Amino acid sequence: MTPLVVVNGSTATFDCSFGRGCDGLCCKQGEPSVSVPEQARIEAVLSRALPHLRPEAKALIENSGWLGDDVKLSQPMVRTVDDWCVFFNKGCVLHKIGAEDGDFVKYKPIQCVLFPLEPNGDGTWYVRQWHHNDEQWNDIFCLNPANTNRNAVEALAPELELARELCEYGRRLAPSLQGGGDAPFDQMYDDYLAFLNVVAGVDVTAGLERFRAKAGREAADGNTHPAQVYVNLLLRAGKAAEALDAAKLYLMGEDEGRLVCPGVTELAKRAGDYGAIADAAKARADAVGYLAGLIAGGT
Repeated sequence: MTPLVVVNGSTATFDCSFGRGCDGLCCKQGEPSVSVPEQARIEAVLSRALPHLRPEAKALIENSGWLGDDVKLSQPMVRTVDDWCVFFNKGCVLHKIGAEDGDFVKYKPIQCVLFPLEPNGDGTWYVRQWHHNDEQWNDIFCLNPANTNRNAVEALAPELELARELCEYGRRLAPSLQGGGDAPFDQMYDDYLAFLNVVAGVDVTAGLERFRAKAGREAADGNTHPAQVYVNLLLRAGKAAEALDAAKLYLMGEDEGRLVCPGVTELAKRAGDYGAIADAAKARADAVGYLAGLIAGGT
């Protein structure tokens, strides 16, 4: 199975303590959005879930349904009552029913199952932590790095495995069920799988070509984010010289402080290519940087 890249995996900590001092705070104001297949799975067990719900949640569902009017990621969101998910009652009722059927994730929304894992949008993932990536839940103690010393990658091994499996599974769905995203992950499952394969050393040439084509196509329209992802992917594949070439081709005039990858200047420094440093500074109209590059190169 292709490894998942967790950018803060070496430093993030996490240990779910539900039932050990936590009443399930991630179910409070969580409001996951649910895809059409997920909706069908929940509907199939709704009659089993209703008797186990809080009275006020049961009444709301019977009167108005369990899906609200708000949407997230283009999908409807689960309702809440008194700030808690309608399926919460001293724990997730959908989790309990799934466990009875031999698979606790069978009926839960995938956003709940993967918590606190989140995709970055560049082929990598991260573990939600206080004050990381504009985290909104800075009052939930399980996301506080000081809450535990347990490494998050170790603690979240089942969730990481599921995320990998989702890439394999999702790419086999009908196009109408796959959803989409922004380039270079507009063909979400196929693109994430290709990215992860390159990182794992599988089908590297095909994967890099896939992202090179996206980088060139989008850069022609003024969008350099796919090129930045491509540069990072080349570096992960151990192709530093090609990464510099790609950066010079697509990112020469970009503000390097705003990139998600090393810019031309940084890559050129690593390679000792002072001419490229000067060229990058010239493209940015940075006279001082241009002169420094020429001097460093002995010109």
